[in-house]
Amino acid sequence: MTTPTIYPPLIRAARREFLPGVNLLICRLEGGALMTVAELEFQELPAGHAPKPTMELSLDDAQALIDQLWDCGLRPSEGSGSAGALAATQKHLDDFRRLVFDDARTKP
Repeated sequence: MTTPTIYPPLIRAARREFLPGVNLLICRLEGGALMTVAELEFQELPAGHAPKPTMELSLDDAQALIDQLWDCGLRPSEGSGSAGALAATQKHLDDFRRLVFDDARTKP
């Protein structure tokens, strides 16, 4: 008897039709069948126990998820990338404006 081939899980993101939000699909191919996660369940973690990851993604899969969320119209609120860099530049300019226009040491 041969063991069925099990592929790593895939996560796909898509905008919800006519409603705000994003749908996530978690699935994998197992022995030629498409398997999907039916639902996630929250469980209480006993005090002092470290939580285990819900799932692990390869860097390529994580990048694909970020790209799909970007395609859904989501952008980072802060951090690296164009949105984060622009916010950092704006903060830097605001600091210089305060130094030049509001600092009493620069006024006669």
